[in-house]
Amino acid sequence: MVERLIKYLGVLILTAVVIVTLLAAVPLPFQRYVVLTDSMKPEISEGSLVFVYYDSPENIEKNDIIAFYATGGSKTPTTHRVVENDASNHQFITKGDNNPDTDIDPVPWVRFIGKVVFHLPLMGYVMEAMSKSVGKIAMISIAATAVIMITVGNIIIKRKTETEE
Repeated sequence: MVERLIKYLGVLILTAVVIVTLLAAVPLPFQRYVVLTDSMKPEISEGSLVFVYYDSPENIEKNDIIAFYATGGSKTPTTHRVVENDASNHQFITKGDNNPDTDIDPVPWVRFIGKVVFHLPLMGYVMEAMSKSVGKIAMISIAATAVIMITVGNIIIKRKTETEE
């Protein structure tokens, strides 16, 4: 029983490592960003990985969650909910769900990145870690440990089967 648990736990861990690696490495039709604050809590928490798909600003509706650059020179995107899409002035009025008021400055359409289509809680922390050498080493170590667990589980299962025959 324990040997099967070891084997299946190894498979589960290895599967998780493969999925995380694919999320980080495979080109997707989405841009990926790590949420750095709790301004969208409880919907999206700090450390979440958001997947953003470009859509025409005209198609964005009230209550959609969007990613945008808060200022013209900013390299860090902000993720907030649309309170109003002011098409006549080509701008969004936005608000973080956890903030008491709407954002001070409207977001011009030119700073719009796209619409958040889904998010994975805490996965942003993993992606950030994987972007560093120590994170890559940790992922390789975790994968190697999972392979060892699978192998050990299989060996024990095989030996038990042989002794039962």
